[in-house]
Amino acid sequence: MANRTYKMMGDARSSTEALNVVLSVGGAEVYNGSVTAANTAYDGTSDNITELFTFELDDGTTGDTSWSCAVTGPVDGVLVLQYIWCNLVEPDVTIATSWFKSASHFSGNYSDSEKSWIVDDIPTAEEQASIATNLPGLDSAILTRLNAGNSTQTPDGDAILDENMLATVNADHYYILWAGSTAGYDNAGINDNFFKSIQVATTRDSVQIDGEAYSLSAGEWPPVHAGTTLTMTQDLTPPTVTWNAMATIDIGRTE
Repeated sequence: MANRTYKMMGDARSSTEALNVVLSVGGAEVYNGSVTAANTAYDGTSDNITELFTFELDDGTTGDTSWSCAVTGPVDGVLVLQYIWCNLVEPDVTIATSWFKSASHFSGNYSDSEKSWIVDDIPTAEEQASIATNLPGLDSAILTRLNAGNSTQTPDGDAILDENMLATVNADHYYILWAGSTAGYDNAGINDNFFKSIQVATTRDSVQIDGEAYSLSAGEWPPVHAGTTLTMTQDLTPPTVTWNAMATIDIGRTE
């Protein structure tokens, strides 16, 4: 098993421009350190969204997990936990998406109905030969057409992209795991990266501050004031990310 890295996004405010945070997930401490804070008073809104800190958990972690987040600092210090990003969800690929986007046949107008690497023009013979070299596991008939320079979108396009996807997952690219209480957010990568991400996590509840229930309004994130401890249940089911698909919203992936 590998460790998945989570990026905790949110808002931090403090007159000393620093807070200390101790976060435990599932009863184990995963972060204990400082968080850079903006030197502005908290007015109930969070418009200073930054990466607060990162932590790691076994990549088999999924479903509801118990959280405890203790914040210390000056009396005006406030921490607001918002979005959660994670890695190890995007399939690795043999030929980088940047190659498909820069190759002569790719127009940049990827269509989910086409779901193929040939959009406007037939790739050059040199590009087709490069694909054959990099994806030797393709069906022999496809390799023959690629090496002859006469491969076409039908029937080869999807088979080529499917072969390009590997069984391993990428550690460099992060996707939104949590962006709200409703699952099914349909997120694509920046500038059309051939990837589609669907948020699966649905639960952030049982929210308490120092043992007192805190009722979250729609779209609200719980503020944790210095000297208090937030406890809650947070779903950490990672998003599902598929290759050779396009989503409807151009957010949700880091380059």
